Amino acid sequence: LVDRALRFSASAHRGQKRLGFLVKRHRNSIRRDWLHHSQSDPGHRRLKLSAQKRTSPILPLVDEALRSMKFTPKEMAQMNMKAATQHGRLRRAQGYTTTGLVEDYNLIRRCVSALAEKNLNQLEAHLLLHDLSQLSEVFDIQLQHALRKFLARA
Repeated sequence: LVDRALRFSASAHRGQKRLGFLVKRHRNSIRRDWLHHSQSDPGHRRLKLSAQKRTSPILPLVDEALRSMKFTPKEMAQMNMKAATQHGRLRRAQGYTTTGLVEDYNLIRRCVSALAEKNLNQLEAHLLLHDLSQLSEVFDIQLQHALRKFLARA
């Protein structure tokens, strides 16, 4: 029983050293940093949206990505990316351009990378590259879903 508890404790501790755990724990700072970057971006700045409307799809995208990153890229491609589809629909209604939609994902990646860099000493280095790669794969697939919905005739 003690051995089992120690194994669980060790695996729980390892989970805390993964990128997904760090991103979950810092969701609000990712949203805040994303908003800051968005307000600095000339394409995003031209859209007169409240901070709440501007950031509303960001955390659902991040949450969906975190849930999806445990799958293979092939499995991810078959998944229903509901948050990404809603993101594409919403950004079209808000007057975004296609490049603005793409920039949303670039800004999310920038925020996650900065978070990882800032907390590098807390992460398992040998797993970080894999986690970043998986997350990037999910963001690419989400972007495809969002673009399909964004470009579809309403």
